[in-house]
Amino acid sequence: MGTCGSCKSLLTEGRVRALNDFGYTLSGDELAAGYILACQALPKDELTRVTLESVDVTAFAPETYTGELVASTALTHDILQVTVQLDRPVRYVAGQYANLWVPKIDRRRSYSFAQPPLRDGRDRVNFFVRKVPGGLFTEALFDDALAGERFEIEAPQGQFHIRQGEGPMLCIAGGSGLAPLLSLLEDARKNRVNRPCTFLFGARTQADLYCVDEIKAIAAGWPNKFDFVPVLSEGHDDRDWDGARGMVTEHLPAAGGIDLTGAQGYMCGPPPMIDAGIHALVELGVPLAEIHYDKFTDESHGETA
Repeated sequence: MGTCGSCKSLLTEGRVRALNDFGYTLSGDELAAGYILACQALPKDELTRVTLESVDVTAFAPETYTGELVASTALTHDILQVTVQLDRPVRYVAGQYANLWVPKIDRRRSYSFAQPPLRDGRDRVNFFVRKVPGGLFTEALFDDALAGERFEIEAPQGQFHIRQGEGPMLCIAGGSGLAPLLSLLEDARKNRVNRPCTFLFGARTQADLYCVDEIKAIAAGWPNKFDFVPVLSEGHDDRDWDGARGMVTEHLPAAGGIDLTGAQGYMCGPPPMIDAGIHALVELGVPLAEIHYDKFTDESHGETA
C-alpha cells in the first residue's frame, strides 16, 4: 500500500495512474503539490519524470536477526516498552525502524528503535508498542503471552532520519511515535547538533505522557535553544495541569518565537496528526521537501497490529 512512504516522489512531468489511493499515505498538501508514491503508480504518458529526495545519510544494509523478548515495561496504560535481545548487534541510523515477525502468531509488524544507535551496534534494543484492541500481536504482547518468544527481525528499515541543515527543528510526536524522535534527538544531542529545537508531544491526558524525564534530560544537554511543549487533547479532569491543551499541531505557530529560516519538520505518530502537522508547517512557510515523517498505522488503517 506504500505506507512506508520511502518511494515518495515529486511528479514533474507526465501523468500516472494510482494503483492505490495516494491519499492513504500522503497528505492533502503533498497531493496538491504533485507528490506520488512510485510503488503505487503506473505511467500514463510516454514521458514521465519524477524527482527523488537526495538521501544524505550513511545507510546500513538490512539484515535478518533472531531476537528474544526479554522484558516489557508499562509506560502508560496502552503503551509498553519492549526489550528484545538480538543474536548479534544491529547497526542503524537514529529514526529508523525494524520489521518484526513472530512465528507464533504469523504476523509481521514494524516498530521504531527507541534508543540512539551505538557505533558498533546494539544487541539489546527497545521498542514502544501501543495496544490495538483486537490486534493479534499487541493483544498477545499485553497478555504476556510472548515472553521468551523468538522473533525474526529485519533491520534497519526506513528513511526517517535527521537531515543536514542549520535552521531550527520543529518536532512533533504522538503516542508511540515518541520512539523514533527520542532516538533521533538523543543522537543529535550526543553529536552536539547546534540547532534550535521545538518539541511538541501530544497525549490525551497527563497519564498518557511518558519519558518526560528523558526528554527534559535531552533539553538540558542540548547545545542550543530547546523548547519542550507537552499538549493534552483531553484530560479535562486534570485540574492541576497548567500546560498546553488542544490538538498538538495547533501549537506549532507559537513555536518558541524562533526564526524559521531553514526550518525542518520531523513528525511521528498517527496519520491524522501527521496530516495536520504537514499543513501547519506549510502554513508557517516550511517547504514540503523539508518535512519528514513516519506515519504509525494500525488495523484501522488497513493493517492488523
